[in-house]
Amino acid sequence: MDSNSTNQSKQPLPQERQLVSEAKAGDSKAFGILYDAYVERIYRFVFFRVADEQTAEDITAQVFLRAWEKLGRYRIGNSPFLAWLYTIARNAVIDHYRTRKTVVSLEEALPFLESLRRTIETSVFTVRSRFRPPEKPKKRRASLRRKKVFVTVSIGVAKPTPDRPAPEEVLRAADAALYRAKKTGRNRLVT
Repeated sequence: MDSNSTNQSKQPLPQERQLVSEAKAGDSKAFGILYDAYVERIYRFVFFRVADEQTAEDITAQVFLRAWEKLGRYRIGNSPFLAWLYTIARNAVIDHYRTRKTVVSLEEALPFLESLRRTIETSVFTVRSRFRPPEKPKKRRASLRRKKVFVTVSIGVAKPTPDRPAPEEVLRAADAALYRAKKTGRNRLVT
């Protein structure tokens, strides 16, 4: 996308109301002008939420298709057309994540959780003052001694079973596993 089109897309569309009215009446050329004016903004909005160019392009296309299909629902004057497009885009991103949920079995997750626990256990963390300057000083003062700390975690894990199929019940079971892990000593992974 060239810089000229980017600058143009930042400008408000002066004839937006007229174009929306014409598009609502079935004028695809008027909708095309709205598309050209707002596609970059919607694409950027989506891209920064999905972090994949192809997915962002697909969702952006869906946004404008839904907008064209549901144009009759848009009420001119209630809010800017772009705000309505952002709402459609937000919902499309949510739909994208809802439909792409990855389910991993507890048995598959345990090695990763144990690896995470070990990584945290062996990492050194530095405690910094909340009053530290926003930028790193050019010279490090010798008097600045940062406290190094080690952190451990206990992890409780549970999965749905026939006697606890509801998400709330699974969370309660995971919470109970966490407290069992803490009782057996810190830095544990318990199912």
